[in-house]
Amino acid sequence: MTNIAFASSRRFPRALPLVLLGPLLLLVCAPSHAQDMTDAGAHMLDAEGTALLNQGQLAAACPKLEASFRLKPGTGVLLRLALCQERSGKLASALASYLEAAQRANAAGNQRLVQLAQNRVTALAPRVSYLTVELDPAAEQLLDLRLSRDGAPLDERAIGADLPVDPGSHVIAAVARGRKRVEKTIVVGDEPKRYSLTIALPLEVGELLTKPALELRRDPPAPARASWSAQQSFALVAGGIGITGLTAGTFLGLTVGSRMRRARAGCSDGSSGCSEDALRLQDQARGYAWAATIALGLGTASLLGGVALWLTVPHRPERPLEAQVRLLPILAEGAGGIQAVGTW
Repeated sequence: MTNIAFASSRRFPRALPLVLLGPLLLLVCAPSHAQDMTDAGAHMLDAEGTALLNQGQLAAACPKLEASFRLKPGTGVLLRLALCQERSGKLASALASYLEAAQRANAAGNQRLVQLAQNRVTALAPRVSYLTVELDPAAEQLLDLRLSRDGAPLDERAIGADLPVDPGSHVIAAVARGRKRVEKTIVVGDEPKRYSLTIALPLEVGELLTKPALELRRDPPAPARASWSAQQSFALVAGGIGITGLTAGTFLGLTVGSRMRRARAGCSDGSSGCSEDALRLQDQARGYAWAATIALGLGTASLLGGVALWLTVPHRPERPLEAQVRLLPILAEGAGGIQAVGTW
């Protein structure tokens, strides 16, 4: 019976570190499982979209291929999406997809796919319609001017450039502080053609705000510091593991004391006068003592590591607010002047 108790006391300490490391293993495995699910969804959408593309069901195929690419970007699925867009008559979208596929294939060193994508770009470019968005001279100096096409923001570099557009109706919107919002709709036909559009924003309530005529600034403001960092997250995880280890070690230590007191009560003269139950309790106490030592060691190391990570988080020094002055011309019905805006 003593041997049975001895074997049991050996198994428990071996399993204890696995119990302590269980939360950490969950943290490591959870992102991997989520990524596997994302990859599986992307492959399924790609397979369904490719099958629909081969069957000529373009209206159903293109959204599935686009969703697959968003989940897991790849050159192959992007080429299939470009082909679907080309067959659907969305030549501008297909041109953009082929160009991106050529860049991806070139980065991967796949010259065969680079050549394939570039050939399609060369073939599509003359068949695509282009839109040029210009600004009225008065609108060029407006503050906070924002442009969008079909709800998607347009970069300032797009102004005056030839933008490929698909056939159909497109809405160009413009908004700026002190001006009325403007929306213009342009209908692009199936035949390749160049379209142009000039944006002029009317005055709102007699107010005109233009870019500052004079701007004085000593230094640019300091970039905002991130409120939380990955190092702080690791510090909290390590601290949590450390506290768990110390708690487990303390509990096991108390268990050791309890087992030893019960074992001494069953011994009359050293180990030779101990009963079988007393010897079994002593053996269990030794196993718990080993496990407590490991738990306390790991807990202390993790807790100290977490504290060190927390204390060594880099901090950017706060910069004082710099003086800034802007002079703005103001025009209204029957009045005018200059407004000074700034901080001191």
